[in-house]
Amino acid sequence: MKKHICLNGKWKLACSDEAGRRPEEKRIDVQVPGDVTAALSKAGRLPENLFYRDNLKQAEWAGRKYWWYETEFTLKAVSKHRLELVFLGLDLFATVYVNGKKAGSSDNAFKPFRFDVTGLVKKGKNKIEVEFAPTRQMVEELHGKYPQYWSLFTPGRSLVRHAQCQFGWDWAPDALALGIWQDVFLEECDGAKIENVFVEAQLDGDCCVRVELPLLEQEELPKGVPLDKIPPYYVTGALHARIYYNGRMVAEETVRTNGVHNFICLKVRNPKWWWPNGMGKQELYECRVTLLNGAGKMQDTMTRTFGFRSVKLEEKKLEADRISFTFLVNGERVFIKGANWVPAHCFPGVIEDKTYEYLVSRAQEANYNMLRIWGGGIYEKDRFYEECDRRGIMVWQDFANACAEPPDDDEFFLRNMIEEAEYQVKRLRNHPSVVCWCGGNESSSSHRYEPGRPGRRLCRYYYRGVVGDLSPFTPYIPVRRTASPTSARFRLPAKRTGPCGRAKPV
Repeated sequence: MKKHICLNGKWKLACSDEAGRRPEEKRIDVQVPGDVTAALSKAGRLPENLFYRDNLKQAEWAGRKYWWYETEFTLKAVSKHRLELVFLGLDLFATVYVNGKKAGSSDNAFKPFRFDVTGLVKKGKNKIEVEFAPTRQMVEELHGKYPQYWSLFTPGRSLVRHAQCQFGWDWAPDALALGIWQDVFLEECDGAKIENVFVEAQLDGDCCVRVELPLLEQEELPKGVPLDKIPPYYVTGALHARIYYNGRMVAEETVRTNGVHNFICLKVRNPKWWWPNGMGKQELYECRVTLLNGAGKMQDTMTRTFGFRSVKLEEKKLEADRISFTFLVNGERVFIKGANWVPAHCFPGVIEDKTYEYLVSRAQEANYNMLRIWGGGIYEKDRFYEECDRRGIMVWQDFANACAEPPDDDEFFLRNMIEEAEYQVKRLRNHPSVVCWCGGNESSSSHRYEPGRPGRRLCRYYYRGVVGDLSPFTPYIPVRRTASPTSARFRLPAKRTGPCGRAKPV
């Protein structure tokens, strides 16, 4: 059984000049999720309008400090089950303490971090502290150790998993986000939970619902038996899946659990398809999966929204020096009309749902049918993709790389990037709006093409493998070298029906 305790809301914030040294100054109230610089502005310690004239220069001192978040929560009793402290977004180098003891640390703004705090909490009041190191200082230290990796504008920025544009770009100011920028909560669980749900929906109504359950370890070991001889065990019970359309159940099925990887086959009669903006309606379905124990009692439930749609990237010969570059949705060729999308704010932690609703609705009203998530920004929040699903805006999703050489020849860096990619593909793969993945923006030696340079394997092999394994029906493009079909002018064939073919940029 799984339980959540939300820790969003009002926290305290203060700074220190040294790592590991708790602040002596008075703390200010801040909102979580949020951002350090934005919170200082709201508290009057920085200008109210940070983007007026050169006001951002007055915030430079904040980027050299160690910032401490603090909150308290109360437990009526200490559970015998595992208790995890979960941060969906820590930007960037953070150390987490619970009741004064270190629980763990983070080094990636694009993936969640889970810390086992079972032995750190107590009955009654508990305190959480999160210390953030200065990102720019960490980048300078890393670049000193690994100077061989080239990056445009800011040396060393490709060594950290952080929005690359925040170091300053040809269109963006130098304004580094910092802080707890996504949800935080406590999760109590006895091991019986659903890890992930993926709905593979075919146009004829066939659905394969893939359900991932955790692999558990034995809590009590038989005496005299070596630890490596004790096999893990699996969650036992049943999985019940229901599919709903407009609140009405249209299919259901129950199967026994079968280890970690489970699947449930269902059939939806006369399915309604999801179409891009301007080509038809955006029909959405809901899949609800429930985990039951042997006695039929609910242990956990997970809901995913999905659509019946197919997508294919067609590349055919047009002439000797030209090939097509055409998206087919539900077998129909699509003329792409869209734009690049960069973060809607320098500090993404403060972006509200209504901002996404407004901006995506304006794209729909402008007759756009695609937005490309530029690789120098972030993987957007859930509400962005939900709005794209509702409004028929297809999403070209870059992995978070831009104009640099990702350090894919170093095992530590590579593992970090692959874990991030696996998390993000799993998070986004049910959205019908997400129609392709791309290795990044002008990465993988696109500026300095030399065989064997860092980044090439990541974009051409590792990312392709992640997408192919976790979202096998979604096209993958290794790297955007010059321009995506949403942002460039191409020479068109003399005669064409439907989408233009991709050619050399003019």
